[in-house]
Amino acid sequence: MKISNTFETLAGEFQNITGQLSATFPNSPSPGVNPFSRAPYQSERIRSTGGFVALGYTEVNTSSGSSTNSPLITSDHRTLSFLLKDGIKSGTYTFPSSTEEIKNLSYGEYAKTGDNYNLIPKTATEATLELEVSPDGQHIKSKRFDIVVNTNSGKTLSIKADFDIYITIE
Repeated sequence: MKISNTFETLAGEFQNITGQLSATFPNSPSPGVNPFSRAPYQSERIRSTGGFVALGYTEVNTSSGSSTNSPLITSDHRTLSFLLKDGIKSGTYTFPSSTEEIKNLSYGEYAKTGDNYNLIPKTATEATLELEVSPDGQHIKSKRFDIVVNTNSGKTLSIKADFDIYITIE
């Protein structure tokens, strides 16, 4: 599909997305409490279906760890995914927002549901993203990405993430 992407200076077809995303999971500081509630996250894969291009968004879908084919086995497999509005500029953005520069922001990890373990994505309840975008819009880097989600048990999970991605339009 041909697009006039809102990376303004370019016109072409979405080809590829490359880069990385990493995150930590800080706990509230308390004496004797581990300062992190999860192991650090380092993306092993970054994907974008391109299906959101016609809707004016670029999908960033990252994952780490390995999944399992058995619902009786838990896993270190996790995901962090979001959509960025085409033409997004350097600046600070919040989620949720009526202008929807960031959309469909979710974090997923394995959790037990009933007798089985499943990858359960949870939509973020809030986030702040400070971005640096290259003039041609093909390099997008976070300066700060603070995310809050509720776990399956209802606990609040804080995520401090950063990403550095390159989008190929030709």
